[in-house]
Amino acid sequence: MIIPGLITLCTVLLILFLEGLQKAWIKKIFNWIPSILFAYLIPAGLSALLNQDYSEATIHTHSKTVFIPLAVLAVMSSLSLVQLKAVGWKPIAVFVSGSFWIALFPVGFLFLFQNTSMVSELFIDQEVWKALPPVVGSWIGGSTSQLVLKEVVACSEALFLTVLVLDNILV
Repeated sequence: MIIPGLITLCTVLLILFLEGLQKAWIKKIFNWIPSILFAYLIPAGLSALLNQDYSEATIHTHSKTVFIPLAVLAVMSSLSLVQLKAVGWKPIAVFVSGSFWIALFPVGFLFLFQNTSMVSELFIDQEVWKALPPVVGSWIGGSTSQLVLKEVVACSEALFLTVLVLDNILV
């Protein structure tokens, strides 16, 4: 299918074009709604408008196997240890301890309340647990890690969009 590829290309070009504009009102929009959210909302909106399901398209598979890993590699390779050293040890300690808390709290919560109907019905049966790894990824490594973990746990688009919106609004 060529339409999903065109939607993806047009979305990327539109976001890059809008981010490049020096208009104050556009900058305010991107301060409130990050471009990564638009990268999901625009194709989802177009798919709904066209009443089409493009989840089986080739570009979807390529994004999971090629584009997202390359994006993770690009983000990780841009890390400068000299710049990280300039931050100091206290913010790094806060980040590391916060990362451990964010990563371990959901596991502990599920373990403590495993015999309740909330955990067995909501988290397990309805697979809401799949929203937790993308949230952890968002905290620890940003949007790229969030996307990778979404794909790793096969989080549904509807659940992920809910998490993405809440993560961007609350954090």
